[in-house]
Amino acid sequence: MLKQRKRILSLALMTAICLPAASIAAEGENDNKWYAGAGLGVSRLEPDRNGTIYSVADKSSAGFKLYLGYDWSEKVSIEGYYSDLGEAEMSPHGEVSYKDLGASGLYYFYQQHDERHKGWEAFLKAGLGWMKNDSELPYERVHNIHVMFGLGGGYTFDNGFTVRADIDLYDEDSQFLILSVAKRFGE
Repeated sequence: MLKQRKRILSLALMTAICLPAASIAAEGENDNKWYAGAGLGVSRLEPDRNGTIYSVADKSSAGFKLYLGYDWSEKVSIEGYYSDLGEAEMSPHGEVSYKDLGASGLYYFYQQHDERHKGWEAFLKAGLGWMKNDSELPYERVHNIHVMFGLGGGYTFDNGFTVRADIDLYDEDSQFLILSVAKRFGE
């Protein structure tokens, strides 16, 4: 039942993100641009020990994120990403690594200028991801597919480069704070 609710929530969320973008595109009011970015960050990882002898010795790790995006409209972008969140250290010994691959929609709720993607902007994001863990410890991944939420902000320069900070909430046991640089291509 919980799995079905998550699927329904995911479908409703993606529909809510995509419908406004599709209507704007149909009206011809968009100016499409691609962008790519990369960043470094700090993750908080807390695997469920589920009654084992293990405890989480270190919840923080360093990681990186790569992303490719498409500005669907003035207010909506679609982004594909790959995140390596690092590892959670377990005690008495061992570690669990986290990697995530997914797609998200970004909604820009604040933009400093009328001209698209210039100056300061802030956004909310939501999407679907696929989490992969690896460990020499015995573990069980309860669900690989998850809903992802986040928010961020940044500054876009006249030359198309953006410096941005994001917080991504991937699953109950993984969050990621990223500082990245992106470049917009096109007109």
